[in-house]
Amino acid sequence: MAKARNITRTIDNNGRLTIGRQYANRTVVIKQLNDSEFLVSLARVIPENEAWLFRNEKAQKLVAKGITEAREGRFSSDPPNLDEDIQLVEQLEDD
Repeated sequence: MAKARNITRTIDNNGRLTIGRQYANRTVVIKQLNDSEFLVSLARVIPENEAWLFRNEKAQKLVAKGITEAREGRFSSDPPNLDEDIQLVEQLEDD
């Protein structure tokens, strides 16, 4: 973690503030602390249609298990059964 330091910048006539090329094209969250202070934090955004996974502990565990098995080269020798897969998907809770 970098040591805290003060950086002076001037906001342009369009209300823009630049903080350096190393942050170009990054997403940030800006929290207004008061009338003269803002906290800028780097952020990652999860698409709405993928956010369900982060709210579903059972699904997260199943995904993590599948990733581990794939890394270890453990794959099923049986072809997928789409009817069973559809039933499993229907059992997962949607938030």
